[in-house]
Amino acid sequence: MKKLKLNIFAILSIASLTLLVSCGAGSKSSADIEVDKLETACDFVSAMKICAEEAIALKGDAESPDDYSEEDKAKGMKLMQKIQDIQKAAMSKEIAEEDYKACPEFEETEKLLKDLN
Repeated sequence: MKKLKLNIFAILSIASLTLLVSCGAGSKSSADIEVDKLETACDFVSAMKICAEEAIALKGDAESPDDYSEEDKAKGMKLMQKIQDIQKAAMSKEIAEEDYKACPEFEETEKLLKDLN
């Protein structure tokens, strides 16, 4: 009986961990990005991807900024500031364009950014 309880506990523990990971417990938001800690080209690409995904989600079906609530406008302004901060920091690192393109998330990030425009 004790062995059965341990097995059930192990299965539940694994199931809980899987659920947490699949629900994005480890995912980041733009608020989590510490721009001054971004070092590599892929760090910058990942940070831009996070911001682009949030911007697309915020934009939703809105056709113009007039369609946003005041709360969404404020979120959008913070997000745009974060994007500008990331771009400024990336330019200061003088990272080669090839290094950005070599990142696994580069193409997806580039597509997301184009979709924003």
